[in-house]
Amino acid sequence: MVNVLAQITKGAEKFPSSTASFDISNWIRAEGFMRMWDDGKDVTLAGVHFEKAMGICVDGLCILSTYDVLSSRITHV
Repeated sequence: MVNVLAQITKGAEKFPSSTASFDISNWIRAEGFMRMWDDGKDVTLAGVHFEKAMGICVDGLCILSTYDVLSSRITHV
C-alpha cells in the first residue's frame, strides 16, 4: 500500500465518481477529511449524501495512514 498526496488544481471533474473498486468516490479537501475522521467518521462531512452514507466503511489501514500523512502536512480544526 502506498499513500500519494497530490494537489489537483483543475480537471478534478474528469475523474470518475465511481469505479469497479469503489461505488462512491468523492473529492474532499484535506481539512474536510480530517474533520470527518475527528468527528466520528461521519461521511456526510465528506460530502456523501445522508441516504448513501449508510454502509460506507471509514476504517482500515488506508484511511488511518491517510489521516497520518495529512496530519503531518496540514494544520486542521
